[in-house]
Amino acid sequence: MFVFAPIPSEFFKLNAAHYGSQHNNRFRICYAELTLNY
Repeated sequence: MFVFAPIPSEFFKLNAAHYGSQHNNRFRICYAELTLNY
């Protein structure tokens, strides 16, 4: 899905503002899995 891997803090702030905390937690887990699989 996401090819880029920048500093996630800023992106997570924007994501949390748009989707909320619960959705952000799910996205955080997915992002962590992607980075670990890389």
